Amino acid sequence: MVDGHEITSCDSYLNLNYYILCDNKGRLCSRKENFDGAGKNDDNDVTNFVARGKNMAEKTSAQWGLPLSYAAIAYGRLTAKLLDKRDAEGKLSEQEKQLLDECFNKNQEYIKRTYANISGCFDDGKKFLKADGNTIEPFHKPEAYQAVTSELNTKKFCFIPGVNDHLGWDAAKCYEASKLFLQNLQRMNH
Repeated sequence: MVDGHEITSCDSYLNLNYYILCDNKGRLCSRKENFDGAGKNDDNDVTNFVARGKNMAEKTSAQWGLPLSYAAIAYGRLTAKLLDKRDAEGKLSEQEKQLLDECFNKNQEYIKRTYANISGCFDDGKKFLKADGNTIEPFHKPEAYQAVTSELNTKKFCFIPGVNDHLGWDAAKCYEASKLFLQNLQRMNH
């Protein structure tokens, strides 16, 4: 609720075309609003939240990478706990076996998804572009993949690496998740 009125807003930070000169409804702008906290209002200010909500485009919130690494770690830890129980007791119940398979499969899914967030390059070595038109180095972890479009007033858009890269803590969490997954994989086959 803002000023007694209910407002609806997705995670509109880094929403569609956030860094280029068109608003989220596909209209060209001569001056795009800066919602990064510049000026007197900081990023968490209600005024910015309301303004972002007005400019948001449906289903175009940024796709964040760090939660994928954390999800991989969480499922990896659950898998490890079940493997510890199996190793200590020599067996698992049928329900525990099903849970182990589910956790291990989710661990694998989130590892793959976090790896998919690592930037690459074209076959000829040219670098990918980021949401602001600059290039991103290969093997970097962007903060998010942002929705961009070059067609005004359309629902056609794609997700490309966001402006903020290389996200070091995401790379560290990806590495931690990878080590845990490898340990679990080796243990699953014993």
